[in-house]
Amino acid sequence: MQTPKAVSQATPPVELGVGYQWRYRADDPDRVYLFKAGVQIGGWDDKKKVWRDYDSRSDHWFDPGKPPWQSTNSEFFFGVVHEKIPEEESYSIGGVKADRTGVRKLFAGDTLTDDSSKLRLTLIADKEVSERISGDLKSHPALANVAPKFTVQSYQWGDWATEVFRPDPARRFHLSLQGPANQSGRGIEYHAQTEYTGPEDLAVAMAAAIRKADPSYEPNRTPDLRPKPNVPPAPEPAPVDSLWTGLLIILFFIFALGKGNGSSDE
Repeated sequence: MQTPKAVSQATPPVELGVGYQWRYRADDPDRVYLFKAGVQIGGWDDKKKVWRDYDSRSDHWFDPGKPPWQSTNSEFFFGVVHEKIPEEESYSIGGVKADRTGVRKLFAGDTLTDDSSKLRLTLIADKEVSERISGDLKSHPALANVAPKFTVQSYQWGDWATEVFRPDPARRFHLSLQGPANQSGRGIEYHAQTEYTGPEDLAVAMAAAIRKADPSYEPNRTPDLRPKPNVPPAPEPAPVDSLWTGLLIILFFIFALGKGNGSSDE
């Protein structure tokens, strides 16, 4: 968490992410106050270097304690578990301890995958559902062509990163498809669903997101790929010469019949 700095004049709130803010007061330049979701939870006296927790419901200040930027609460560090960070500089590759030379070779060999241009699939669900969808993304035939174009981020309810989606805990499920991150670090959301209806439906949504993320995509030019109905071909028109020949034959018979009728009357 960002350490507060006392100021001598009113300052706009400092956003910390995950719903936290530092707020300052012009009439109290040596102190700064921490809010969570708009509710004050503590204060820091920069002059005395003292932190106190605060209960807004009872309007009660607690005895001096450890400030939040020294806390091991992972929520204050955007999901990073502070106590797992080694005190000394160290390196690891795939969870295995390594030296600096090995890390340099890894970067120099250009073996890292740049996924910045990929689309994002963000999943918030219970463990059982997350594992089911993860398995579908890896092996179901309906998702074979679209899944490699996405990076997948899966979270459990209550994880710090889920607050930005404001999921409804009663639904217990949220799946979102976003485009690659832009300059502000956020991608356009193309699709969201609150229940899992199977890999086939997900494949349709992912394919649509891929099309929409394409800079050259124009909805009015999207072809209709459905098979055309089996209509028998129309008969070819008769040649012009044949039409005249048939007409002359008909006229000849009419003339002959008329002449024959005239002879019988005599």
